[in-house]
Amino acid sequence: MANSGIQSLETSRSRRAELQRNEGRGTQLSVLPDDVLTNIISFLPLKQAIRASTASSRLKQSWLFSRNLCFGKDFVRRHDKEDFVRIVDRVFALHLGSKIQTFRLVFDPTEVEVTVENWIQICIDKEVEELDLDFGLAVTPYRIASDFEDVNTIKILKLCCCELELLPTFRGLNSLTTLIFRRIEISAESLGTLFSYCLLLESVELVKCRRIGHLRILAQNLTRFKALKVGDCTSLTQIDVDSPTINSIYYMGRLISFEFPSIPQLKDIILNFKPRRAINKFFRDGSYLSDITHVPVISTSTTLIEDLSPGLNVEGALQLSFVNLRELQLFMAGAMYCNLYDIAHFLKRCPRLEKLFIDLRGFNFETQEVWELHQRELIERDIHLLRNLEYVKMEGFKCEEHEMEVVKFLLERAIVLETLVLVAPKTHTQGILQFHNIPICRQICKKSISPFVKTRFYFDDKDDTPGPKHSRTWYYQRRSSN
Repeated sequence: MANSGIQSLETSRSRRAELQRNEGRGTQLSVLPDDVLTNIISFLPLKQAIRASTASSRLKQSWLFSRNLCFGKDFVRRHDKEDFVRIVDRVFALHLGSKIQTFRLVFDPTEVEVTVENWIQICIDKEVEELDLDFGLAVTPYRIASDFEDVNTIKILKLCCCELELLPTFRGLNSLTTLIFRRIEISAESLGTLFSYCLLLESVELVKCRRIGHLRILAQNLTRFKALKVGDCTSLTQIDVDSPTINSIYYMGRLISFEFPSIPQLKDIILNFKPRRAINKFFRDGSYLSDITHVPVISTSTTLIEDLSPGLNVEGALQLSFVNLRELQLFMAGAMYCNLYDIAHFLKRCPRLEKLFIDLRGFNFETQEVWELHQRELIERDIHLLRNLEYVKMEGFKCEEHEMEVVKFLLERAIVLETLVLVAPKTHTQGILQFHNIPICRQICKKSISPFVKTRFYFDDKDDTPGPKHSRTWYYQRRSSN
């Protein structure tokens, strides 16, 4: 009974203290002028602003000043086209604020182009800072009427499924920091114009854009430029990057040429090339690879690994060393012949490597006669050690024979290895059947040269261990649905 009384008293005190805190908050809000409250609410996304306006009669009109007008995927799913246009039209007609910070629109503008252009113009007149127009639901690209010539407030410009042509005399978008184009019809000349006059640019992302051809990013005057991301731009033939400040370059697509006259600050790069049809080597003379040997983080497909492999002629191999490389990720899917021999020779070029990620998803090593007759013996005779490798993770691991050869090699050569993570594919039937070989794999793991190593086995849906810096398909990451 005594304990019950004490608990009741503590509960009463707790409730009283909470009421006092709530009263204090209410008092603080009540003394704020209406214009201050409205200004606070205006920074909420439109949906939350409307919800907040129903909480008090003082806030009833506050949503009309909203600075964040977001009509995203959830909104377009809930309304047919006629209702969508009617609602957005009404929001703009009633909007009382002098500024719009963000306008996000996911929509098919077909047959209502004039209305959409009016929305865009209202946002420009109200000094919009982030303009995100996603017309991916349309069959044909939407041609933007605005040339952004006198637009100087936009900091973030995201366009999807549009046509955009900028005249050589273009002088707008002086505040632009972030540019994201997806499925845009735009020429290399128009992009060059943007790079010439948008001097505050920090990040550029181009995905599935056509008509580009030879992309030149001459960014000596862009003192804030940090990131270039290019994915599946099928018309690309070459990319030139001349930027003393750039930190990141992400590329996914077919084999093309690069020129890197000046990229001293580059910290990480993705070169995820699509599978090629011919065996001919692309990097015969080292090409631009010598310009990225100082980069600490690299993710690459096997095209690069295969091309740098010496085959059986070790003396004729290119002499490249990735002296600062700390993290390496290998995308194995699409390999033509890559095996442990090729991987091992690339690792020899990375004397300071600390983290290794091997992505085996969608890939199976093929048993090769050359490996059995020659390469296995050459690997066994090579006594090269991996002196700094601490962490290894292999995703899509199915306990197949050559996969376990790779594990055995790493355990025998990585003298300070601390963690080995093997992740099996959840839905791959063959992988689940092969995973009965775990006891054999555990026996291999006991032969590690490192006294510190811990081996962990996971299925894909249970894996919570650290992953690589780069996503395999970075530009397919889900966008906001608000």
